[in-house]
Amino acid sequence: MAELTVKQIEAMIAESFRMKEQYAEAKKIASEYYNKLSKIQAEVIEVLMDLGKTKYVSDSGTFSFKVNETFRVPKTPEDRERFFNFLKEKEIYEDMITVNSATLNSWAKLEIENSTELDYQIPGLEKSPPSFKASMLKAK
Repeated sequence: MAELTVKQIEAMIAESFRMKEQYAEAKKIASEYYNKLSKIQAEVIEVLMDLGKTKYVSDSGTFSFKVNETFRVPKTPEDRERFFNFLKEKEIYEDMITVNSATLNSWAKLEIENSTELDYQIPGLEKSPPSFKASMLKAK
């Protein structure tokens, strides 16, 4: 590395501190915009849900959303026992006992989707509140 003077090192460090301050301010501004965007998207999702739609094509572009549902691993001993007994009845206990959360969620969604019961629930398995993910594709 080339030799630097104390003055050059001081200037580099001063510039580093200026950049750090500018970066922090830009993050704050970006966070404010993100919060505003999230609020507007939530409002649009609510309107579309009221209309029974998940997608809307506008002059500005296409706005769509999907619902993400997740399931929590049973917390109490009673819920674990109910859930494990359910898995044993389905004869999939050995396959599912060491399952990760992604596999658990995929399986639970499919199990509920394939059920003929209205509001079917898997014993001992708690469903998290749904989250919504907006997607926006700008018109060309």
